[in-house]
Amino acid sequence: MTATLLRKEWQQHRLSFLLLALLTFATASLIAAANHARGQTGSLFDAQLAVLRLILPLAAWVLGQRLVTHEFREKTQLFLEALPLPRWLMIAVKYAAGLTVAFFLTLTTLAALAAFGWRSEHLTPRFLGILTARTAAWTWCAFTFFFLTGFFGRYRLLFLLGLVVLYVLVDRFTEFRPAEFGPFALIDGRFPYENLVFPLTALLSTTLLTLGLLALVFVLGVARDGTIGARLGERMAQSEKLFLGAICLAGLTTFGVFGLRKERTPFDLPGATEESRGEVVVKVAVTQESERARGAAIGARAADELAALRSYLGVDSLPAVFIVLRSDFGAAQYERVKLEKSDDLVIRANFTAEKFVDRDFLDFLIRDLLLLRSRERLSIENQVWVLDGFAELWKERAGAANADKLRATASRTAGTGFSRAEFRAWRRFSKRVGKESARAIAWSALHSLTRHHGEDATRDFLRSVLSPVAAHDARATVRDLWQPVPSRLAAAAGVSFDQFFAEWQQDLRTP
Repeated sequence: MTATLLRKEWQQHRLSFLLLALLTFATASLIAAANHARGQTGSLFDAQLAVLRLILPLAAWVLGQRLVTHEFREKTQLFLEALPLPRWLMIAVKYAAGLTVAFFLTLTTLAALAAFGWRSEHLTPRFLGILTARTAAWTWCAFTFFFLTGFFGRYRLLFLLGLVVLYVLVDRFTEFRPAEFGPFALIDGRFPYENLVFPLTALLSTTLLTLGLLALVFVLGVARDGTIGARLGERMAQSEKLFLGAICLAGLTTFGVFGLRKERTPFDLPGATEESRGEVVVKVAVTQESERARGAAIGARAADELAALRSYLGVDSLPAVFIVLRSDFGAAQYERVKLEKSDDLVIRANFTAEKFVDRDFLDFLIRDLLLLRSRERLSIENQVWVLDGFAELWKERAGAANADKLRATASRTAGTGFSRAEFRAWRRFSKRVGKESARAIAWSALHSLTRHHGEDATRDFLRSVLSPVAAHDARATVRDLWQPVPSRLAAAAGVSFDQFFAEWQQDLRTP
């Protein structure tokens, strides 16, 4: 009889199941292909994370709607109730059918991504086990929750809105962080990268929560011979729709007021080697113990470099830096991983490669660190030349830049044509003359400022441009419009941009 019920569910809902499978696999494929083509992701499993965060809740919602709410609303459950079967068995069959579909969607996607990334990702049995455990536990919990909401029928939207408002209020006014609890911790930013530590606490709390939700499913399903679910599954009256609309409007208003705050949460990689220099923290994650010594060495050098940078720019603190080994990368291939709701910096590199150059990697790290602190504001046309010039200036301070070569390159490049307008279209200029030539020009500009107005003036100017932490909203744009680079130069170094440009042009013409 159980097999017959399962076949009934398949015959009745197979079109929905197939459409969900198509949507899931298409979404995962598009995300993985786009990220791989653009090289903007640190892991192929970012696509799996997107499936778990976006597609699975949608799929679970649809499954709950089809398997529960739709049955009660259309009265088709009356046929099942006429059969000589206990009510709990009918609920269990529906639950098992939906859960099987949910597991099929997420675990098949994970297997496909693992097969596709077998050569490009550093996959180990432990890493795959962690990914599978996170995926399975989150899938089980998410489906059980939305299956439960199916029994709320016409009131489930109100129920979900109430939970969202409660989430925001708890996150806002208490020390408890829901995003770090149980199921949410399983799909945090570490999902695609954590390859050593099983999240046992999160798995245990998720299991207990899911079992509690499952108990509520059967309580609602069998209470008063299922009349509660049948009553809730009926369509709303007009007065109920108006009441629900008012409640939703109030909830959305509350969410809009309290949900604007975006909490920035620290990122971490358990088991990583840590190097700290006061407020500067650098952690290096490796996959093999034999690589730990090399990781500690690059971490120590990065920490020393960032401590010196912090002192030079006069900043109170820098984001924590995480360096992750990517063995399949080339020696000169580095990649910044973009994190959600975190201000920390994660960079992947193959620092165990034979031709890996520490200096080149540190230059990349420092540049990306400054871009991260500025919320990418330093990449704007009229500011990026300062970042380019500082990168070469910092290499020179570290004894890693050839000043005579930079000076000759700058003089030669300026002879091909250079004007004040180039500062406002720096990317176009850099593309025309080449990155190395453009950076030499920017370096020579800062050197000219030092020559005529002293090192303190140059440092103060660089601090005014590179040190501020940009706001998360429109204030950053307003600040850049209100205080453009020429204004910051005049305020910090005491020299107008016209005078600075004339002095610099003279220095370029002087052998």
